[in-house]
Amino acid sequence: MDTLLGALHAHGAPAVHLCMVRANTAARAFYDRLGFEPLDVPDPGPVWYLGRPTAQAAPPRPAAAVEPDRIREPGRGRMVEQEQRHGKEAP
Repeated sequence: MDTLLGALHAHGAPAVHLCMVRANTAARAFYDRLGFEPLDVPDPGPVWYLGRPTAQAAPPRPAAAVEPDRIREPGRGRMVEQEQRHGKEAP
């Protein structure tokens, strides 16, 4: 994945995004460990939209259980906790 992200960055792609079915919690944990964050998408339905910059290395993260109800609302729940944990003000 680092090779892919590095190549995309070298060719001018500032970020990547993906869409995945919410039921695939193992894949969600994988992408979380790679530094992907939920994207704010109106009415995403039964899927998650995730994205991350291509320029930065994935931050080290402990594996965490996926909590769909807390991630469902963009800008709240999990995202807010991550921003507070890194010392940033939540929106």
